Amino acid sequence: MAAVTWKALQTSAVALHEDGKTREARRVAEAALIAASTDDERSESRLTLAWVRHQLGDPAASAHLVSQVQDPRAGCLAALLLCHDGEHAAAIPALELAIADPRLDLRWQANALVGLGVSAAFLQRFTEADDALERAYQIYRGLGELERAATCKHNQGFVAAEAGDLPRALELYDTAAIDETRRPEVLVDRAKALLDGGLLQEAGVALTRAGRLLGAAGRGPAYADAMLTYGWYCLRAGDLVAARSAASRVDLPEARALDAHARISAGEEVDIADIAEACEPVVAVRLRLAAGKPELVATERFSPNHLLRSLGWLAQARLATTRGAALAACRAGLKSDPRSVELARTGREAATSPRAVFAWVERERAASDGTGRVPTPAEVVEALGGASLLNFYIHNGHTSAVAIVDRRFAVHDLGRIDLAAVRAAMTLVATTGRGHDAASHALRDLDGQLFSKIDLPPRPLVILTRHLHQTPWSALPSLSTIPVTTAPSAAHWLAAEGAIPAGHVWVAGPRLEHAEDEARALHRAHGGVLLTGEEATVDAVLAALAGAGTAHIAAHCVHRPGAPLFSALELADGPLFGHHVARLDRPPARVVLSACESALDLPQVFLDHGTRSVIASTLPVADERVSDLVIDLHARLALGADAGAALAGAQAGHPGLGFVVIGR
Repeated sequence: MAAVTWKALQTSAVALHEDGKTREARRVAEAALIAASTDDERSESRLTLAWVRHQLGDPAASAHLVSQVQDPRAGCLAALLLCHDGEHAAAIPALELAIADPRLDLRWQANALVGLGVSAAFLQRFTEADDALERAYQIYRGLGELERAATCKHNQGFVAAEAGDLPRALELYDTAAIDETRRPEVLVDRAKALLDGGLLQEAGVALTRAGRLLGAAGRGPAYADAMLTYGWYCLRAGDLVAARSAASRVDLPEARALDAHARISAGEEVDIADIAEACEPVVAVRLRLAAGKPELVATERFSPNHLLRSLGWLAQARLATTRGAALAACRAGLKSDPRSVELARTGREAATSPRAVFAWVERERAASDGTGRVPTPAEVVEALGGASLLNFYIHNGHTSAVAIVDRRFAVHDLGRIDLAAVRAAMTLVATTGRGHDAASHALRDLDGQLFSKIDLPPRPLVILTRHLHQTPWSALPSLSTIPVTTAPSAAHWLAAEGAIPAGHVWVAGPRLEHAEDEARALHRAHGGVLLTGEEATVDAVLAALAGAGTAHIAAHCVHRPGAPLFSALELADGPLFGHHVARLDRPPARVVLSACESALDLPQVFLDHGTRSVIASTLPVADERVSDLVIDLHARLALGADAGAALAGAQAGHPGLGFVVIGR
């Protein structure tokens, strides 16, 4: 009878924990331990209770319970607790040892593989992490433990997010479909992905819900992690009030560091000595840098931890007394952390020669994008041929440009650029056909500010920019007769080289009066696949886009500023999001977006995932005016004109619509 009672209690304790009822799980696990009548039963109950006590923030009690168990599961759980506590470098060899132990049963092997996957992900060993989680998934499936298998899929999503593959992360989170009321920590992972995608408000909602569920379950450490994650993202987004509010809900040294960061950002003098001393090392080092104390950080450049090492080099760059020393420190730091925007920006600010400035601007963009591709100035010059290039960037609050004309580099400070007047005037022209005089005046002013210092020859021009991507370039007087292409970076522009294969897709979304007539006219002229009306569904359009040569989509565009993966094109059955496009194995080679302001965010998603050029508008446009332009554009493309020349010719006859070529 005692064994049955123990089994019922033990099963109930595990179920309660997996349902997120951690406090209740502790009570029942303690009862199971009392009811245990054999050494094996006592060992299993101690291990369950150890995990629960650790989740409730009592690591000492947890360690004591583990020490009382003398079998391979104890070593496995101790390694899993190292993973849970963020001691990933120590956890991995212990977990590998547990996995290799033939005495460990399959279920515990799978548990260890999950821990190995999580720790490897935190150490940026992403392939190893994904492989371990896939092995755990297969074991759990074989054991019929489908819920644990689903957790593995969710953790593979976490690995994808850490690796920067946000679309795959979201897809895996959806595939796992973990019940958030039972496992509220999955909301934290999803919220982090939303934050990485630029959706601060939506992430805040998810983290607030996670906080309530974790708090109700007594999951103090996980609740603190949720609030701190949100607070740090708010700080990076400049929302200092929200950052301090999140910090106020957590009683940890890291929360006090977050609050100090926010106060420093607001211009306050903050004594950070005691706060930093109490924090974990990376948080402490970042706080000292924020407080302007690089001399306390520079020795970290010799740390075995790659993040601490890169921050140490950042401190050394700030302490450097010569530009050469600062640049050397930045280069050394980027070897440890190629994604450090701070190091790349510091290098760009220290560079003086135009070629070096160009290279550091591109390095800063590569760090921001999380890519390793940084083209050299020589590569770009070679690819330009006879074309010119302008690379716009922000320096000390001003717009600056590196110009490459006739293979020579020059840097120009252009002052503060405000696109508001041009966009307002051009929007009036594009949507109503009125206000031409005001638009001409605004365009002349902007043209003078951008180009009066730069002697551009009448040859094709490449423009690299992030902050000026809303500019209707072809409408500016200096560029009215020049084929212009744009790109977010030199790496994007170079990657877009290549011929456009045959094959067309024509798509018309709902609620645009002229979209279907436009798509049908283009289909009659050029053939290919036509999707209109109820046939233009998300799945049908994605299937048609895969491997297409040229895709033309006339649809309403829904913008999420700063979150292109969540911007969308409206189709018959709902939105086609940027993250849908990002999951295409073979995106179309060329895309024409016949939609309002379609150049603002979605093009980068296409370019990031293999599309060579996107032709889209920077302005809200009347769809009846666009139809004539895009019909002319496709006729020129069919005759063999490149995208820049074809658009320049089409816009000469249909001016004022703000279309640009992004890519090549």
